[in-house]
Amino acid sequence: MDETTKAAMESGRPLTIFNIKEVHQLNPNATHITNNYYGDQFVPKDMVRKEPSAPENATRNPQLCKESVLEYVMRLHPSQVREEWKDKYLALWESILELPAVSSTIYDKGKQQGTTFNRNLVGNILHLLAEKKVLKTDNATRLATELEGSSEVSIRQKLGEMPMKKIKDSIEELIG
Repeated sequence: MDETTKAAMESGRPLTIFNIKEVHQLNPNATHITNNYYGDQFVPKDMVRKEPSAPENATRNPQLCKESVLEYVMRLHPSQVREEWKDKYLALWESILELPAVSSTIYDKGKQQGTTFNRNLVGNILHLLAEKKVLKTDNATRLATELEGSSEVSIRQKLGEMPMKKIKDSIEELIG
């Protein structure tokens, strides 16, 4: 290391080293370093492919999405489900997922990340079920904590809102 490089590192000043066809920056005060070299070639940051958090075919496979929805809503069973609904809760959700108004939108996750289904719609439906006394509480924070393990999640707001009228009416008809 030459004296100029050593002096720049000791002083904390950023140092730029120019080589043919390459530019490297050295900042001794940096706390995060991103290396965009993969193998022998440089790949620009916007060209790096990010791995999806959910399988790509999950949104195309309604059965896989249905299983994901059921696994998600069963996190509330038995702690937040009323006694008279404990035996019927899974069957109720299977029936809800079969409703045309629900099945047409539940498997479209939109811009939501880390899910294979429309988690916001599930939150709206859970709010309706709480209103219809299927669930013990309508407290969005408590339900969000049971579902996600934390109250600081995006679904908490949706747990306080009713679903669209068409969906609401078909679920109310199903519940009776």
